Amino acid sequence: MLHLLTDEYKKKVEREYAYRVFSVISVGVILLCALGLILISPSYFKISSTHSKLVTERERYAEKIKLRQDDNAVDGIKNVQNSIAVLKSNIQTYSVRDVILGLVIKKQKGISISRFSYSNSKDIPTVDISGKAESRSSLMSFSEELKKNPSFSGVTIPLSSFARERDIDFSLKLSVVSPPLKNEK
Repeated sequence: MLHLLTDEYKKKVEREYAYRVFSVISVGVILLCALGLILISPSYFKISSTHSKLVTERERYAEKIKLRQDDNAVDGIKNVQNSIAVLKSNIQTYSVRDVILGLVIKKQKGISISRFSYSNSKDIPTVDISGKAESRSSLMSFSEELKKNPSFSGVTIPLSSFARERDIDFSLKLSVVSPPLKNEK
C-alpha cells in the first residue's frame, strides 16, 4: 500500500512513522527512568536517614570528647591546686628565732633558761628548754603561761622537776602550733 502513495506523501508517512517510533522510545525511556527512581527511592531514603543519624552521632561524640577533655583539664587543675594547698600547709611560716623570742618574752622573773633545743620531727616542731627556777611557784607560773599561749601545745614538765622547793633544775618540752606573736607579753 505504500507503493500506491505519491513520493511526497510517502515521505510524510515515513516522517510520521519516525516521530511515532521516537515518541514510543522516549515514553519507554521516561517510564524506565520513573520506574528506576521508584525502585531506588527507598534505598535513597534509608541511606539519607542513616547519614543524618551518623552525623548527629558524630557531633554528639565530638561534644563528649570535648567535655571529657575539659573535665580532664579541670581535674588536672584541681589536682595541681590540691598539691599546692598541701605544699603550702607543710611550709613553716616562722623561724626558730621567732619561737625562741616568743619563749623569752614569756619568761618570768625567777626563771633562767640555759638551753634551747629545737627539732622538727614528723613535721611537728618541738622545743626542749632547760634551765633553773628560783622556786616551784615561779616554775609553775612559767609553765601555766606557756600552756595558755595558743602558739604552743603539749607543754610537759617532768614531775622530777618539782621535787625540790628552791633552785630547781628543770626541763620542759612543748610543741609549736603556730608562730608566736612578736608583741605578745
